[in-house]
Amino acid sequence: MDEEERSPEEAVPLGLSPEPHDPHDPNEAQLNLHSLTGPLAPETLRFSGLVASKQVLILVDGGSTHNFIQDAMLPELGLFPSDTTPLKVMVGNGQYLHCNQICTEVSIVIQGIHFIIDLHVLPLCDANVVLGVQWLWSLGPILTDYTTLSMKFMHEGRTIELKGDDTSALQPLSVPQARHLVQTYDPSACFLLSVTSLETPSNTSTYPPDIQSLLTKFASLFQPPQTLPPSRPTDHHIHLVPNSEPI
Repeated sequence: MDEEERSPEEAVPLGLSPEPHDPHDPNEAQLNLHSLTGPLAPETLRFSGLVASKQVLILVDGGSTHNFIQDAMLPELGLFPSDTTPLKVMVGNGQYLHCNQICTEVSIVIQGIHFIIDLHVLPLCDANVVLGVQWLWSLGPILTDYTTLSMKFMHEGRTIELKGDDTSALQPLSVPQARHLVQTYDPSACFLLSVTSLETPSNTSTYPPDIQSLLTKFASLFQPPQTLPPSRPTDHHIHLVPNSEPI
């Protein structure tokens, strides 16, 4: 039986990015990359829950420091966020998102158990709500069993056991299904993984003779630039707003 008992002190997420994370910075948070894109990870449990009597998909993620809600769900759930201290959220690939809105005291029902939770607003995908260490910390000691996808803890004086959704029946997306998804929905993100060789082929002349002749004749055009382009009679500039951040 693969069980682990975690106290709040042991629930701090580690190893999400090589960039140092200051746990004492109140304006910095971490969000597991799986929470943005949807795939399940070993440290996550998925539940079906209710917010404002509407069903939502909830991801309990020990790799995220705070609680988050998908921004696109707010109108449907009738939630009105308020401004909060800007929160710089580092996702698992080392990039940062900026969060400046929060929904406070949101009532969430998971398997008949009511919780009142503050949720920061972020552009999540797949999961509608992510409950991180901020929520896990409030529960006290937690007994998590990933073999049965369950978690036990004390809540309002009684032992609560939540059973995660079984995802073992999920199958990889086929090509026709992916084509249908693109044609009928607005996919949030698509990834293509391929295996490439690190070895450089000894013979690079794999083009037809006429094409290879052109490439050789104009080889200088394909060299990486080492300097700025020379000055022209008319130079075009893109005027940037002072102190603007990269998009």
